[in-house]
Amino acid sequence: MIIYFDNGNNPFTPLFSACGEPLIMPYNRKLKIRIIRKLEKFPFLWDFLYNKKEIVPRDDETIIVFDSNMSGAFLRWLKKSFPSNRIIFWYWNPVRTTLQPDSIPEGIERWSYSPKDCENYGLKYNTTFYFDTLIENLPPTRKAGGKVLFVGRDKGRLSELLDWKQSLEQEGLQCNFLIIGQRNSSGAVQTELDYDEVFRLITESDIIIDYYTDPTAGLSLRPMEAMFLGKKLITNNVTIRDYDFYSDSNIFLCQNGFDGIQSFISGEYQAVDEKIKTRYLFSVWKSSFGE
Repeated sequence: MIIYFDNGNNPFTPLFSACGEPLIMPYNRKLKIRIIRKLEKFPFLWDFLYNKKEIVPRDDETIIVFDSNMSGAFLRWLKKSFPSNRIIFWYWNPVRTTLQPDSIPEGIERWSYSPKDCENYGLKYNTTFYFDTLIENLPPTRKAGGKVLFVGRDKGRLSELLDWKQSLEQEGLQCNFLIIGQRNSSGAVQTELDYDEVFRLITESDIIIDYYTDPTAGLSLRPMEAMFLGKKLITNNVTIRDYDFYSDSNIFLCQNGFDGIQSFISGEYQAVDEKIKTRYLFSVWKSSFGE
């Protein structure tokens, strides 16, 4: 069972549902999350604040709680309500951006996608993942070309992203950078895109940009998109060499500029072994939480 917070426009909710996962919205839908947060300090209200009628796991079922917008109070209630179930708290984001590990009650396992956070906070590691349903009936892989795509939030990296865009355009590449929150020349703000639209843009591109403010962080969704959709990747994440899908034919590690980018662009894409790709599917990820 997956417990995942949906604030009403989360692009990943339909992807979980399409995988046949019983996705649970943990909070009372009649209340705004800011109200719930204020009332959580009163334990006698917990059964009212949380969706106990929807959280009905089998006795042998593992409950995986995604980190986004979760609270220590909810986790304490969950452990108290379902003491016989294995409960995993899954960090799909950096620890610094979400719930601190010491807020997670005893008896709930702490797992993360980030090897660095696992080392720093004593967490257990599982890979990041990609959704099985997205790789069904894929369009034919494009021959490598020069159409470059970035879709993502500013996250304090706007200046660096624009520098990358300028450098790549000077190399003759066609860049489409959709930075959520950035104003365009007409003053309009780039808004969040549905993942269907992001997926379409990826299939029509040749290269995905993957920029990190912390280049030693766990992998974002971008390397998964590149691997499963057969796209090349430009990234500054220095840990990417440690992963089993890494190939310098497919992944350009940008640490000191774009020296060699032309030969990278013109080189053939090397298909990733299917056995390696399978390890990163959502269906496999769910069963990869060893005891």
